[in-house]
Amino acid sequence: MEPERCGDPAAREAGVTAIERVAIVPDADAGTVALAASLTGAAKGCTLRPVASADGKAVATAEGAAGGPIRLRIPNPRLWSPAHPFLYDLTIALHNGAT
Repeated sequence: MEPERCGDPAAREAGVTAIERVAIVPDADAGTVALAASLTGAAKGCTLRPVASADGKAVATAEGAAGGPIRLRIPNPRLWSPAHPFLYDLTIALHNGAT
């Protein structure tokens, strides 16, 4: 029997392959954000595509294997402070090798 792959219809219907949690580690000095996602189910063939947005516009995007860390480089990062409480929106999509 072949192992389940990311995006198999049966796996999706059963809820087997999904993003379970994401660790996000910013590095303000470098202007980067490191992401590591944990998946439920099989990760073989899966990729993650994170997109950071500001004011409704994408400012950084990346793609990497679902099992490894992914680094987003954000140009001219806007840092949060009590005087300027800005936060980026982050969307992370899980894809199989065919999409």
